[in-house]
Amino acid sequence: MLKRLRITIGFIMILMVIMLAFGCSDSKSDTPKTSGGDGNNGAVHLGEILKSHGQVYLTDFGLNSVNYSKLTGINDSLYCIMNDVVVGSINDGLIECEVTPDMIDLISAEESMSVYIFDDTASNEHTQISKDVRFGWINFLYTPDANVFRGYISNVRLTATSLSFTLETVLYVYVEEDVLVSGQKFTKDDVTRNGFSFTLREGWNAVYRKIDSSNRGFTISFDLKNPDYVVWTWELIEDYRSKILEYDHIRRERINPFQ
Repeated sequence: MLKRLRITIGFIMILMVIMLAFGCSDSKSDTPKTSGGDGNNGAVHLGEILKSHGQVYLTDFGLNSVNYSKLTGINDSLYCIMNDVVVGSINDGLIECEVTPDMIDLISAEESMSVYIFDDTASNEHTQISKDVRFGWINFLYTPDANVFRGYISNVRLTATSLSFTLETVLYVYVEEDVLVSGQKFTKDDVTRNGFSFTLREGWNAVYRKIDSSNRGFTISFDLKNPDYVVWTWELIEDYRSKILEYDHIRRERINPFQ
């Protein structure tokens, strides 16, 4: 449970950084395309062993834009977030790893997949799974100093009173047997999840998650998709707090410069 909580907290913190950073600007910008991602030429069914390689990128959350630059000069072991085992390395900013099923924790799909993968409510009422299989997943890999996840931010639109952006991520889901997953569209509070239906095949699958954000809330979509431009992104763990505090300070000054 602590490992799953760690994943959830990490993703929430990323969203917080994005929201606070974007909320500081009144200009418009689009994120430039990255080059040379890790989408395995678009493959969505990746076999029994998950092999990952490619460039890792740094994200620069400025006041007017979000820019990507290639990570260089970093050499370290790479760990699986699910059970803290070494699965590869980063060498001068290039990722190389292999993950086999015995390196992750496998749990019941009927009990957990709809919540942990597909953002359903605790009752799983909006997601159907054709049969109960054991599954595992990877949202993050990490080094001792940073989390590494596949993500891409675009379509940033900022004004003095409004904010919108698109966040695309790819997570890797392992299933022991082929399984059909289907979800109905539903809205809870300010979050809408769109409907979907696809088959996760035995082995590793690339599950694409897209979040469209606006002042009206968030719309979440899922598909089997593996774009090359959704790249491995480097986030220093100790930078989360400093980024949040920095951007929150700027945001508060713009809202009320006298406080």
